[in-house]
Amino acid sequence: MGLNCRLPNCTSRYTREKIESKRHFFKVTSNKLHPWNEKLKRIGHLKLGDVICDLHFEEKYILKNFSTTVNGTLIEIERGKWSLTEDAIPSKHLSVSGDKKIKDPKKNKPKNKLKKNDCTHSKASMSYTTGSPDLFTNIS
Repeated sequence: MGLNCRLPNCTSRYTREKIESKRHFFKVTSNKLHPWNEKLKRIGHLKLGDVICDLHFEEKYILKNFSTTVNGTLIEIERGKWSLTEDAIPSKHLSVSGDKKIKDPKKNKPKNKLKKNDCTHSKASMSYTTGSPDLFTNIS
């Protein structure tokens, strides 16, 4: 299973087998859902659990290091997993070509529906009886 950035035209992808590009992904959480959807409303609608890659955030919003001061000296340690500041909002590379919008994968699944003419017997060839053990009797 892999992660795909949910924004249209973004090809950032992560799989366990292979990292196709050195990207970091940020989950849409309940506290970020509304502000991010407000920013992205012209290109679609995000849901909880969707991910957006680091390409769509300004550098000032991405926390790449842990910082602390020891004896007056600033020490920074690189984070393995990047994080976002509380006020981070996706703002880069949001343009959409054509009418592409964020797709809902559930809407694209084919539905198995019976077609009108899939029955082997039509109503015209059946008669209904009452009080009989057989509810339908074929007249043809």
